Amino acid sequence: MKRLGELGKFIKSLAVFLIALLPVLIVSDYIYSRFFRDWNDANMSIWKDVMEGEASASLLVSGDSRANTDCYPPVIDSITGMRSYSLGVIGHHFSVQKLRYDMYRRCNEKPEVVVQLVDSWFFDGISMYDRAQFLPWMWNGAFLKGLLSLEPRTFVTKLIPWFRYHGKHLCENKPSIKIERGFITYKPKKVQKYSEESMGFRENPRNEKMFREYLTGLSNDGIKVVFVLAPIYGSLSYKESTLQGTRDYFNSVAREYGIPVLDYLQRPSFEDSTLFMDSVHLNEKGARVFSDAMANDIISLGLISN
Repeated sequence: MKRLGELGKFIKSLAVFLIALLPVLIVSDYIYSRFFRDWNDANMSIWKDVMEGEASASLLVSGDSRANTDCYPPVIDSITGMRSYSLGVIGHHFSVQKLRYDMYRRCNEKPEVVVQLVDSWFFDGISMYDRAQFLPWMWNGAFLKGLLSLEPRTFVTKLIPWFRYHGKHLCENKPSIKIERGFITYKPKKVQKYSEESMGFRENPRNEKMFREYLTGLSNDGIKVVFVLAPIYGSLSYKESTLQGTRDYFNSVAREYGIPVLDYLQRPSFEDSTLFMDSVHLNEKGARVFSDAMANDIISLGLISN
């Protein structure tokens, strides 16, 4: 009985200690989050623009990392006469892209046009890549609600203040990178053709439903949309059936919603390896060429007047 009494006292003391410590952890977490937002990371920089209302643009390019590497705002601006921003989420697919767009709409001006990059892996689940980008914004209720709705079990542990930053140190800042309205230039990698198997279209009913809700929301807001299939190195050598599933799906959705599609997948002009940084990302030279072509094609669709 004596040991049980001592155990009870220990548990009560521990509870008091944890309750007293919690405010300290919360305040420390909040302060650290404010500093962490300035971490030299591409995704973090774009989130900061979005959450602080600095990303406002008439023409938004939404997508994965190819929105950031392939779409060069100054070229798009010069041709369309509109201010553009590359809103891509590096390493993540549609569900996270939608979260970023939703936060954009809460904190920035409504765009006139959304250029949505689509591809075979568009509906893949949340990846493991760079999840630290979400941490400093979890103080925002709307952001937190949206994030937890995607994969609750994945992010619920990130609700523990201060502990969620375990292993993340500001002193380990990444090398300086150039970011211009979401556009990023990386060092060249190996340019080679993606395998046929990796290019097959992957369905995901939950994310497809979310995609349709997203398109309905854009339509209700009076925002014009363009689907874009961006260049992929070596795509001309793919079998017709390899890319057909992706094309069939997005062309079908486009017809349903009255959305034009710009398809650059198998254009001979983008078979030049000197335009690419790696298999699926253009380098700065390629981005300028692609942005020029895309902007002129958007104008030819009659969605905007130059």
